[in-house]
Amino acid sequence: MDGEIPVTMHTRQARLALDFKALHAQPGLLLLAGAWDATSTRVYELAGFKAIGTSSAAIATSQGYSDGQHMSLHRNLSVAQTIVECTELPVSIDVEAGYSREPAEMADVARAVIATGAVGINIEDSIGAPDSLVDIKTQSNKIRCFRKSSDELGISLFINARTDVYLQHDTAARGQLDETIKRAGHYAFLR
Repeated sequence: MDGEIPVTMHTRQARLALDFKALHAQPGLLLLAGAWDATSTRVYELAGFKAIGTSSAAIATSQGYSDGQHMSLHRNLSVAQTIVECTELPVSIDVEAGYSREPAEMADVARAVIATGAVGINIEDSIGAPDSLVDIKTQSNKIRCFRKSSDELGISLFINARTDVYLQHDTAARGQLDETIKRAGHYAFLR
C-alpha cells in the first residue's frame, strides 16, 4: 500500500478495531493465536480463535532471522499484511520494540501498521537482550506516538504495551517485580 487506506478497508478495519476492543472487555481471557503465515492463521481461525496476534519470533524464524528486531520492519509487516488479508478476524501485530528507540519514528511505524489493516500492536520495552530495557519516559513517548497517529488516522489501534523487565539478567528478583509493576501501571494510563 502507498500509505492511503481505501475507504472500504478503513470501514472494515474500524469495525474490527471495535470488535477487538469488545473482546478485551468480555469476562475471561482473550486468547490470541500467535500466527506467522496464512496457513497458521487459517488453522487458528478454524479452531475457533476470536482474534489473531502475530508472533515476531515465529515470523522471524520462518523468514530465516533471529527474534529481537533482526528482521526488518518492512519484512515483518509484509508477512503481517498477508495474515490480515487472509482472515476475517481482528489482527494485532507484534512490532517488537518498534524498530527504533526514537519516539518520533513511531508515527511512521503506526501508519505502516494501520496500512496493513491490523487493529492492534504489541510493543515491547526492550529488544530482549540484557541491558536493552528502554527507560520509562522514552517508552511512554513511543506509546503516545502510536496512540496519536492511530487516532489521527481514525483507527483506534489497541496497544498492548509489554514490559520485558524479567528478560534483564542484571536486576535482583525483588527489584524486577517492583520495576515490572511500576512500568505496567505507567503504560496502562497511556492507552
